[in-house]
Amino acid sequence: MVGTTKCFWYNSASCIAIASSADCAKVTAVSGLTFDNCQAYSTLCSVNRAGTACIAILATCTAYGTTMTSCVKSTAGFCASNALETSC
Repeated sequence: MVGTTKCFWYNSASCIAIASSADCAKVTAVSGLTFDNCQAYSTLCSVNRAGTACIAILATCTAYGTTMTSCVKSTAGFCASNALETSC
């Protein structure tokens, strides 16, 4: 922990604070990341569908547009894709 901020061991070099939404993508795993894991680093983060990285959380699901790998959860709630998996 850095102060009261949870840090992430990044590139085997240092423990970085996830201080902005741009930092969310630095949190990665081979598999198994969850929304709650990403939120533990920052409330600015969500998780990708594969559970391999945190992403910047957006205000609405439609804001993810056609980026289906990010169509998981927005600040407004859980997201769903259309039947063709072409938009969030």
